Amino acid sequence: VDDASGVARAAAELQTELHDAGATLSARDAFIAGAACTLEEPLVASDDDFRVLTETEMVDLTLL
Repeated sequence: VDDASGVARAAAELQTELHDAGATLSARDAFIAGAACTLEEPLVASDDDFRVLTETEMVDLTLL
């Protein structure tokens, strides 16, 4: 990832949006999701921790 600060910013925005919706996501998972947002790529995960991302439209999420 060329723009680590952009990833961190996207992760923070995700954390804020989820917090406002009453959901939480670990910092590590938020960074992964932030990278997907920054790279404009879908996030495919089998970890149920990412399910909270359905609370936001920032990430194109596919849960396996």
